[in-house]
Amino acid sequence: LDLIYLHGGGYSAFDKGVEFALAGILQSPSFLYLDEHGAVDPQDPSRLKLTGYEVASRLSYFILSAPPDDALLAAAASGALDTADGVRTQARRLVAAASAKDALAGFFDEALELQELEKVAKDAKTFPDFTPALAASMHEETRRFLTALALEDNDFRELFTSRTTFVDAALAKHYGLPAVTGWQKVELPAGQDRLGLLGKASVLTMQSHPTSNSPTYRGKFIRERLLCQPIAAPPPDVNTQLPPSTPDKPQTLRQRLQVHMQAASCRGCHAMMDPLGFAFEGFDATGKARTTDEGLPIDTTGSLDNKSFTGAPGLSQQLHDDERTMRCLAATMYRQGVGHVELPTEARPLKAATDAFAAGNHRFSQLLVELAASDGFRYGTAPEAQP
Repeated sequence: LDLIYLHGGGYSAFDKGVEFALAGILQSPSFLYLDEHGAVDPQDPSRLKLTGYEVASRLSYFILSAPPDDALLAAAASGALDTADGVRTQARRLVAAASAKDALAGFFDEALELQELEKVAKDAKTFPDFTPALAASMHEETRRFLTALALEDNDFRELFTSRTTFVDAALAKHYGLPAVTGWQKVELPAGQDRLGLLGKASVLTMQSHPTSNSPTYRGKFIRERLLCQPIAAPPPDVNTQLPPSTPDKPQTLRQRLQVHMQAASCRGCHAMMDPLGFAFEGFDATGKARTTDEGLPIDTTGSLDNKSFTGAPGLSQQLHDDERTMRCLAATMYRQGVGHVELPTEARPLKAATDAFAAGNHRFSQLLVELAASDGFRYGTAPEAQP
């Protein structure tokens, strides 16, 4: 690291020593990670109670993605963060801070893989209107939608069913809406099946191929990101090629995907993914609405765990009503806050926070506050007690 350079004189031994010291600091785990040790809880030797300053750092990075401010450090010094109610008080203050919006946008970017959107490539001949600028607009729309839904304290299950979104001129054209100037909040027409997060061009574009959409990718996204149900990787020797659609015998993508449902090595996973992705066959690989595939009518019927639906609105309503989606959201947020997948000993406090979230009409701010105040967030498992 060339951190110090004396013009005309090169490095002295002292300068080199400072350079190595700074390099050591910048590479230290205590610099790169939250350094948490805690102390054995006298009430329960199987767990470690985080110190007030450790709770302050964990809380601030959880909600604001930033170091604790003076008020939070003062609360740590006074012992106010030693209780769940004290943490709740500070968590509510942080959630109301202006900087919480950017921190939440960053969380959603990572949780939903949206940070990769601008890197997505589409076949220019098939999708001539898809540009990096349009991709950036798709990304911004989704960030605005998610942060508004979270910070306006609406029922967060509207994530799936809301017709409210944000568009600029490029997206308004892409969605077939009246022209707008700048960014505007709009209500999508009732005739469109473009509901909530899953109707956003960002998600539909990300979960597609360069030349075509992908019911499999879209279904996998729902299973893994919204229901917390991991899908196994395909066998290494599996043939992923689909039969082509030819001019003399055109087939929809749905019809061509039936080959995976007929193969024993593919059927188990594709049966979990494809029936969900079929709901969005009314959107192409850039999220633009369409009514036919290869000149043939589109079939958007499907099922979620043996419960049938028709089209994106039907599946979106099922996901809205399915308690697993909000439990998955809570688990994802919890993992973000504590830095690991929940341990068996953390199942109970995570469930308590999730239940409080549901009882509070699924307000996102309450989820953040209750997760922060939970025993799982404020305590750690003693090394000898870990499974």
